[in-house]
Amino acid sequence: MMSKPVLNPAAAWRGLGLALLVWCAALLAGCGPGVGGTGTGAAEEAFAAFGASPAALCSSPLAGSLPCPGSTGTASPAGATTLWLTDSATASQVTAQVTGNDIEFDAVCERVRFSGTWGAVAGQPERFYGLARIGSTGTPVLAMLTLWPDAGGLSVVLQDSQGRVLSGPRLLRVQLTPPPAGSCN
Repeated sequence: MMSKPVLNPAAAWRGLGLALLVWCAALLAGCGPGVGGTGTGAAEEAFAAFGASPAALCSSPLAGSLPCPGSTGTASPAGATTLWLTDSATASQVTAQVTGNDIEFDAVCERVRFSGTWGAVAGQPERFYGLARIGSTGTPVLAMLTLWPDAGGLSVVLQDSQGRVLSGPRLLRVQLTPPPAGSCN
């Protein structure tokens, strides 16, 4: 007579946990910038979706508002060093970190983050194209971030691919050092 197999619940849970861990690691390994990986998939995906192509931020109309070499050129801001845009020099709730032609935008109190690359679409103003995440676990959505010179700083608005405003418009000022974090009221 055959004996009945014995089910070990602890071993079953360990096996399930290990399988889930392997699955998560495989999933994150294929992600692009801004979503946990190191690839360029996010920028390529956004450029393809918007019909955009990469452009040089320091060759844009914003070059005079950024620490670019000269007033125009093909170099990145400040020779590819990082600069920050912030809503407050003392307690920021909105910041953007610009490195070369890339931006990381964070509206802390609105819980909106954006990662993008400067690009151009024929017949439209140049802007950043990339992915936005709303909330701490929100699904990334295609988005575009537009900057324009305004009242001693740069105004910014973040929109999804349908043109709905995700954050802004608001005025940010250029800083060469990281801004201190503020609190949400």
